[in-house]
Amino acid sequence: NSHSPAENVRVTKEAEFALKQAFAYCPYSPEAVFHFMDLLLSANRIDDALLVLRTCHKLDPYNDQINGWIDRLEHGKADQVGQFLAQVQRAIDAKQNDTAAQGLDQLLHLPTIDPKSMMRVADMYLRIGDFAKSEEAIKRLTQMAPASSEPWYNLAVVQSHRGETAQAVASLKKALELNPAEIKQNPQMINLREHLYKDPSFAPLRQTPEFKAVFPAKP
Repeated sequence: NSHSPAENVRVTKEAEFALKQAFAYCPYSPEAVFHFMDLLLSANRIDDALLVLRTCHKLDPYNDQINGWIDRLEHGKADQVGQFLAQVQRAIDAKQNDTAAQGLDQLLHLPTIDPKSMMRVADMYLRIGDFAKSEEAIKRLTQMAPASSEPWYNLAVVQSHRGETAQAVASLKKALELNPAEIKQNPQMINLREHLYKDPSFAPLRQTPEFKAVFPAKP
């Protein structure tokens, strides 16, 4: 029998409640897990399905079925982000900036996006001239990789371009605090303190009193 949209929503909610109860009662039961996961995937709730699987994995870490599903869903999610980025790229190439911006906005607020993809989102915002959203994306990136100097340095570039002098100097200071540990771990890593004085992106910033107060002289 066909149901109205409201009836479908009610039935789905009831099914989800029943499956949650079964999962809570026996979270390591493959039958309970797979039924619940199937319902979530049918609604495209991939992250919720992964949460269920990871909870089961903690209780039964050697279950090959569970581990296999986790791998498949994680790879599928990465492919989904890649396809989304490709669509945005095509929109930018076609000069369809509004379409590109809509896609980027969805990626910006995607909870499970990886740092590399978030950096591409920030770069794409720059390409369509939205510096404010690019700054927002890089700020998210600094939260995703707080011990990495590169996001802080890139954040300073955008802030400097937007005339946010105090914020740019603060971001640079953070980047330079993190950089020595990275160089110690990887001697091929760029020395940001030296690069800072050659980088044309910071030419106007280097002339400001705020910059000179924090970075008084070349290294």
